[in-house]
Amino acid sequence: MMINYILINLLFSISALLIHRYCNLSARVAVPLLFAALISWCIPYDLLVNWMSNLNANNTFIILSTQTSNAISNANSYIYDHSLSLLDYYQLLLVIGALTAAYKALKFILWSNSIRALCVKDEVLSEDFGHPIYRTEQQNPGLLVGFLKPIILIERGLKERDLLELTINHELTHIAYRDHIHVFTSGLISYFFFWNPFVRKLVQQTKLAIEQRCDEKTALNFEANEYLLGLAQLIKHYQKPESFAFNATLVNSKHQGITRLIYLKEKKMLTKLQKSIIGLMALVTSILTSTLVLAQVGKAESVQQPRQGVALKIKTTYQAEEDSIYTQSTDVLSDFDKPVSLVVNDELNTNFKYTIKDLKQTALIDISMSINGEVVATPKLEVLFGNTAEVRIDNLISLEVTPSRAMINNPPVTQLDLSVPL
Repeated sequence: MMINYILINLLFSISALLIHRYCNLSARVAVPLLFAALISWCIPYDLLVNWMSNLNANNTFIILSTQTSNAISNANSYIYDHSLSLLDYYQLLLVIGALTAAYKALKFILWSNSIRALCVKDEVLSEDFGHPIYRTEQQNPGLLVGFLKPIILIERGLKERDLLELTINHELTHIAYRDHIHVFTSGLISYFFFWNPFVRKLVQQTKLAIEQRCDEKTALNFEANEYLLGLAQLIKHYQKPESFAFNATLVNSKHQGITRLIYLKEKKMLTKLQKSIIGLMALVTSILTSTLVLAQVGKAESVQQPRQGVALKIKTTYQAEEDSIYTQSTDVLSDFDKPVSLVVNDELNTNFKYTIKDLKQTALIDISMSINGEVVATPKLEVLFGNTAEVRIDNLISLEVTPSRAMINNPPVTQLDLSVPL
């Protein structure tokens, strides 16, 4: 399962990065492409496969044997297998990543709340642009702070009106695109998969594409090359801006700033060949992904994972004639809360159905017994696991049941006929 998960996400990641790198994509196309590849690492394909494989599952019970002690002991031994698999190590990394992401997110939220209190609201700019704008000492010309209702922070030393308009319009465009949510999500994923180089690369390229898309949209509000020259001036002035993992910032790094300037000067138009390459790569990725998932579904359907169930020892005693008493013992593995149908004796046409509920310390066994098609008894027994309870009907049939916990992995069976010798 882990191999398929890794292969599927590698296909998505490598395809998205190659398309973004070599196909001259517009940022409006690159952002959803890269973000989708990033999100794919968060999809639990194993749970999806198990859900799909269980849609048509009808597993109820299986016969262990007439001698249950060894069989049940072998089944329970699965619980004490403490060998670590690749999945176990992966889950450990996810736990560490989740704790790191939670810590960083909490730290960011606390910082966001504190920065609002330390900053001074610029009433003039706030009124001019119709959005809360604050002045700050942060070494970055502009950034968004907040998640649901972000505010704009402007560096206190930024005084030029043209650069102020450029910066504020840039941040307002981020808000229009909801980039603060995309950047926050990307930051969480980067901490969650801190060990994954493909995720780090996707996060880096996604943030770059988000800034390029914002530049492209904001530049439409300015005269030709005005936005380009203003952005170049800001990038030159803020050589080493402060880094914010969860914020959308106007200036992030000098290298990315130059990349953004080059992007603004180019016209991103896809050729027919590039469109064909993108379509072919998307088709191949989809086919391979579907093949891997469906193959794993088929495997999961043929080999069920062991699960917790109940082993029920059944002993039936019935009187066929005045001096003839027959006793039969059988052991059955079944799932909790699933009905089981048993045919006890053909001569008497006796059968019963039962369902077992797990009450932690005890098992609640709900029985419906019928003779010649007529229900003659519906007893309910609450039995401690490992103990035995007995039901007697009309002095003809005695039924003893002993429930025990067990790990089961069974094929679909619908009915058990105890009248046939095992």
